Amino acid sequence: MLCENHVRHKIPHYIQLWLLLLDGVSVDPSDIYSDHALVTCRPSITAVQAAAAERLVRGRRRVDRDVLFTALTGSPLCCPVADDADVDELFAQYDDVLRDIADRLAPLHVICRPAARLAPWFDDASCRNARRQCRRLERHYRRTHKAEDRRLWFDATRSRFRLHRSKKEAFWLRRLSQQGRSPTLLWRSLSTTLGDTSGTTGHMADDFVAFFRWKVDDMMAATAGQPAPTVVDSTPSTLSSFRPCSEKEV
Repeated sequence: MLCENHVRHKIPHYIQLWLLLLDGVSVDPSDIYSDHALVTCRPSITAVQAAAAERLVRGRRRVDRDVLFTALTGSPLCCPVADDADVDELFAQYDDVLRDIADRLAPLHVICRPAARLAPWFDDASCRNARRQCRRLERHYRRTHKAEDRRLWFDATRSRFRLHRSKKEAFWLRRLSQQGRSPTLLWRSLSTTLGDTSGTTGHMADDFVAFFRWKVDDMMAATAGQPAPTVVDSTPSTLSSFRPCSEKEV
């Protein structure tokens, strides 16, 4: 029967520091489902939400074209203009009228999107077009709920994933072939993908050496006084020279 104190006694001190951040540590007895004990716990960590960027957008796709046409034809923009009209006043009137129509038909609203960096292999030509096509087909299917539209959306999504995989593999193979002979440049490229890995843990090299030394000493102390294991020599003869052998001998 194992208990929490027994487990903590067998764990090095630098790992015990991490256990202080765990709540509700529970060690189930072994020999129930297997010869290992199930350890469950709840980490005392706080989830950090990703930073989101707010943007002001207009719902242009929801604008009725007939209503927009009526608003434009009934506005001063479609009225005759005097020959001696001031250019600055015409530009100001153009901006004011269009802004007023846009505020009535497609008012501004705030949306929040996570601020995430794009992958280095994500290009503006094919990857963005593929993503835009998938989103367009998805919106169309959400409106119609037809099986054919759903199939087109799924096919475009699969094609997009294949494109992303090929772009990713080609980018990193090209990067490795270009910078494979320079460890400095190679690490500089990989660190942008891996992120900052410095200072993530408090483990030091001396701690790992002390852990393995403690593990070897603990095993030697646990087997002290035990008889030496019996080694059975299963080899009938030694190899002194090479000679052809039959299939039966093999």
